[in-house]
Amino acid sequence: MISIIKKFREELLILKAQDIIIRYWILNSFDSILVMIGILVGAFLSKDITRELVIDVGIASALAMFVSGFFGAYTTEQAESYKEINEIEKAMLKKLEGKLFKGAKKEVPLITALSNGLSPLFNSLIILIPFFMKGFFGVKNAFYASMTIAITLLFVIGCYLGKISRKNIIMNGFKVIIIAIVAIVLIYIINMI
Repeated sequence: MISIIKKFREELLILKAQDIIIRYWILNSFDSILVMIGILVGAFLSKDITRELVIDVGIASALAMFVSGFFGAYTTEQAESYKEINEIEKAMLKKLEGKLFKGAKKEVPLITALSNGLSPLFNSLIILIPFFMKGFFGVKNAFYASMTIAITLLFVIGCYLGKISRKNIIMNGFKVIIIAIVAIVLIYIINMI
């Protein structure tokens, strides 16, 4: 098991993919959380909010984001990995052989695609947890609990982005929450029209 992890780490280093994987995870987390906020707020404002509606639309959206994220990243990263290996081969004036380079061409796009696809699926399901807890939450309280989870996840993402950019972590967390508030206000305005 340790040798497999070491091999993946070396493959990721060849194509400098670790940063890309983290970037995809964060970007798609942000997108999927805002999509789930849109679903929750839209359902709540419709006054016809039901547990089944939120779960069905939430899971359908999460699956659509998974498929889109996975295949979009896979095809893009496969092309990029082949391009990078070809550039390395041109610079070295020889074909790169061996399991490590072949693995990098094949496995890195797959790992990247999984990160890109699983991120929205994971975040969406976490946000929907209160709606699955029928005996514990009524529909209205499930809405508030899910919104709290979504806003908390966005805050954590903002804090992480603040940390890696060496900015104020807490302020960055609140900046991301402001983006969610803007989305909520826009949904509310459209619902009023």
